[in-house]
Amino acid sequence: LMLEDSRGYFARQFAEHRGPWALVSNLGFLGGSAAPPEILVETLVILSHLARIARDPSLAKRLPRPHYIEESLHEAELYSSLRDLLSHEYESVRAKACNLLGNLCRNSRFFYPHIKEHKLVPPLIRCCSDSNAAVRTFAVVAIGNLGFHGADLYKDLEEAVGVLEENLHDKPSAKMRANAAGALGNLVRNGGHLVKMLVEKGVVESLLKIALNDSSVDARRISLFSLGNIVKFEMGRQEALNPRLRFVDLLSAMARASSDSRTQRNFERIKRILQQKPYSDDVTR
Repeated sequence: LMLEDSRGYFARQFAEHRGPWALVSNLGFLGGSAAPPEILVETLVILSHLARIARDPSLAKRLPRPHYIEESLHEAELYSSLRDLLSHEYESVRAKACNLLGNLCRNSRFFYPHIKEHKLVPPLIRCCSDSNAAVRTFAVVAIGNLGFHGADLYKDLEEAVGVLEENLHDKPSAKMRANAAGALGNLVRNGGHLVKMLVEKGVVESLLKIALNDSSVDARRISLFSLGNIVKFEMGRQEALNPRLRFVDLLSAMARASSDSRTQRNFERIKRILQQKPYSDDVTR
C-alpha cells in the first residue's frame, strides 16, 4: 500500500499509528540474524521507502510538522538492530540495510547525531568494500548522504576516504565510479576537515583522470563537480595546481572538445572557483 501511495495518505497514517515501531518490534527486526532474511528484507524495504519520501512535497502538506516521518522512524529505535544488519550473513539484508541508512539521511541531517551515537558509520564503511556489488553501491551512496547536509559526521567518515578512492577504480561499474566520485565531493561540501586526507589518498588525481578519460559521461560530470568542491580549499587547490597534474590545461582542452553542456558548466564552475580566494582547510560552512 505504501509503495503505491503516491499522495502519501497511507504513509501519514502508518507513521501516526507507530507503524515503524510495530514493524521493528513485532516482525522480528530486533531479532537480527534470528529473523528470516526474507522478513528482514521486506521490513527494510518498507522502512527505507518511508525514509525516502519523508520530505516529499506531496506528503509534506499532509503532515503536522516537517520532521513528522523522521520522528516516527526515530521512535522505532532501530539503530542497534541496523548496526547488526549491516554485518548480516545474507548479502541481500546487508544491501537493504545500507539502503535504509542512506535514505534516512537523504532528506536532512535529522539522523546524523543518532548515527554517531549508535556508531553506525564503521560498519557502513566496511560495507563499501563488501564482496557484493549491490552492498557496495548502497553503502557508497549512504556515505555520500552522511556528508551532504552538514559536516557533523566528517570526523567519523575519515576512514571512508581511502575506501571511496578505491571504488573510483571499479572498472566493471560506471555507476560505482560516479557514486564514489559524488560521495568524495560531499565529504568536502560543508567544510575542509577531510581535505588533507583526500589529498593524501590521491583523490584529486584520481578524479582528474575520471573527468578526462572515463567512458561514462555521468562519472565525468560528477568528478568535475567534486573537483570543484575540493579546490575551494587551500590544500585541495595546491594539489590540483601542482604543475605535474596540468589540471587547468587538461580540463580546458577536455571541455573544449566536449559536446556535453553539463560537463562544460561544471568546468566553468571550477574556473570561477579558482578565481576566488580559497577557504582555509579548517573552515566549516
